[in-house]
Amino acid sequence: MSRSWLKAVLIVILILTASILLTMMSPVMVAIEPGIYLEFRLFRPVEDKYVEETSILKTMSNVVLCIYIDIVAPEHAVRVADGCYRGVPLIYVPYELVKPYIEKWVSLLTSWQVPTEVIYKHEIGLIIRAFIINDTDGRILYDVHDSIPLTLGDFMKPQAIHYVVAIRQGVYQVVYEKTIMKAGRPSDYVNIALNEHKLPLSREYELISRSNT
Repeated sequence: MSRSWLKAVLIVILILTASILLTMMSPVMVAIEPGIYLEFRLFRPVEDKYVEETSILKTMSNVVLCIYIDIVAPEHAVRVADGCYRGVPLIYVPYELVKPYIEKWVSLLTSWQVPTEVIYKHEIGLIIRAFIINDTDGRILYDVHDSIPLTLGDFMKPQAIHYVVAIRQGVYQVVYEKTIMKAGRPSDYVNIALNEHKLPLSREYELISRSNT
């Protein structure tokens, strides 16, 4: 075996080894299920600023998030998600639940001869009603009732739209940031199996009624 040939083989082995090591060290990227991801961040006022305390949703077993989400359809608002959850700061609304109402809006606007580029920019409302409740004594820690805009163009094809929704204690309006997700680490965006965290419906409405008395 000539030295030049042996040298070439060693170079190939080194390149393959380096490639394998880089693959192992790189973060695993996964496809994201299409739909709406609402990630809630909690902020309480401290003197002249707000301090984040989102961690209470995961770390305090007596803190419950109750959420009611409606999408504004051409005829009326339609419920697409509701329930009370323990330990969940992220709510997922599948694309297939949203798609029919997007199509209705597109059809209606098209019938009005609205230009396609305008339809793509048209916004409809996603109404959010959320309670953060202390399950021990029934106190409402956070209470918001607001809407965020959904841009029709974002939902013309299956995509994952991530909204970070900031809830400020004592303020009914939310502040949000939107990102169109392509892929991510499993720890970044988790398609949560919500049924594992969802409380029974009787318990859900007991909490709401007890908190409003």
